Amino acid sequence: MCWKKRSKDTRGRRIAMSESPAEVQIRLVDWGDRAETLLSIRHEVFVQGQNVPEEIERDGKDPDCFHAIAFENEKIPVGVARMNNAGHMGRVAVLAGWRGRGIGTGLVRFLIELARTMNLTRVDVNSQIDARGFYQRLGFVSRDETFEEAGIEHVNMVLGLRD
Repeated sequence: MCWKKRSKDTRGRRIAMSESPAEVQIRLVDWGDRAETLLSIRHEVFVQGQNVPEEIERDGKDPDCFHAIAFENEKIPVGVARMNNAGHMGRVAVLAGWRGRGIGTGLVRFLIELARTMNLTRVDVNSQIDARGFYQRLGFVSRDETFEEAGIEHVNMVLGLRD
């Protein structure tokens, strides 16, 4: 998969996915401007798709996070992810019809690049056990024992960032 940075600033940053049937761009967005879009995708994936209780999915941490949205042809949002200032990623969600096209990988790589621009030395994620292989392919390693959140088994995974 070929990912291209189109801008070096932290707002409006884009990465294009060239092997997708339709071009997908990933942009950093402001929570205040795009909360409805972010929550809509997460609701469909986590609340409706995985039966995560709404009160767990909406944890109140969003205003303090960076948010990325993957757009089809710069218009249609198809995936989202977030990361806090310490490099903890989460809420990586891709709509069902768009899975298997590298969009989740693009979202995570986008946040990894953002973390590098912030001079962070590592990023981490609480991965659902079923997604562990996805993060391992990106270089993450399991760090702790498994734990349950929202009735789903998770494991914390970490990726060291080097130049």
